[in-house]
Amino acid sequence: MNGNVTLSGLNLRQVNSGVDTHILANGERVDCKFFLNAESKNLIVFLPSAQSPNNIHNPVFHRSSWHGDYSDQNVLFFSDPSLHHAKIPGCWFISKNHDYPHYLSEIIRTFSSLRGIEKIVIYGSSMGGFGALMIASELENSVAIAEIPQIDLRHYHIASAISEIESNILAGKTIGEFSKNYPERISIIERFKYTGSIPNFKIITNKSDPEYRAHCNLLTSDELPLPPNKVGELVVIPGDLGHKPVDRNIIFSEISKSVNFPPFNFTARGQEIAQTDFSVNQKTNPLSTTISVSSLKIDANEFSFAAYLHTPDGVIKFPYSRKSIELQHNDLPGGVTLSVFVKCNSNIFVFSGIKLKKRPPANF
Repeated sequence: MNGNVTLSGLNLRQVNSGVDTHILANGERVDCKFFLNAESKNLIVFLPSAQSPNNIHNPVFHRSSWHGDYSDQNVLFFSDPSLHHAKIPGCWFISKNHDYPHYLSEIIRTFSSLRGIEKIVIYGSSMGGFGALMIASELENSVAIAEIPQIDLRHYHIASAISEIESNILAGKTIGEFSKNYPERISIIERFKYTGSIPNFKIITNKSDPEYRAHCNLLTSDELPLPPNKVGELVVIPGDLGHKPVDRNIIFSEISKSVNFPPFNFTARGQEIAQTDFSVNQKTNPLSTTISVSSLKIDANEFSFAAYLHTPDGVIKFPYSRKSIELQHNDLPGGVTLSVFVKCNSNIFVFSGIKLKKRPPANF
């Protein structure tokens, strides 16, 4: 695991709101901009995307104009520290000698501790989504909202972007060679293994994005299933958007939902519940099925996808229509097996802690 990070150059107790500033993490400059609300116990973190090759800035605080949408929250914008070492469009927070996602997580952790922050939402698009997933894996009470992120740079389809990293950051070493020593810096799954933690996360994607299959596989990986009490969600935007950001209002809605949900624990009737403590209670309304506490075994082998949502009263719900979900439960020794086949409003959700055996079908 990563070692300690020494922070200097900026007193995180007394940061000024709306001012470009920087902090040193193990001597490395990290540029940032805070917008503060003393009444809020939430922190929203924005990470940068790759830049246009003809218009590279350092530092760069993408979407900083959005801060007014979140004036009731604490907001923090980061630039990519790698830009101090390579003037290229996208660095993906990579360094030969420094683990920048770890440094950023320590800045967030320290600031949150000093300010009494209780919930952290980390958002980024593309390269920023890659960073959000990495950073969130080191922070409790956080959720990563990753829009069309890369999952593993060894498989990134834009060869020119990888070549620039190899030439300007890795001193000619290939991504594959670099990954032999530092796989956690170029792969989300390897990062989760390295930190020993899978964060709560939400991936916003569409079927025409080149990384769509990788997005699906992250949620259904046999190699690294979601642990109990963690939330993984895939939000599939309809249409052929490709590798482009969605409308600002969609991001605002997803961030707001993550901020306003209760803490990321599975609860029902006020009690924390384990992954096997579910039962099915189908209400008379065909569009409303709830999950509540009971002694129940869930067999995930039959799952294509499982759907859930947190609600303020602690009940986990299945939103569905009769055309897109089938519920079957049969008496078996030791309990009941629940098989769920879900396609819900183009969104895909996964039960936390349930190891899914099947990959999403090709035409899902």
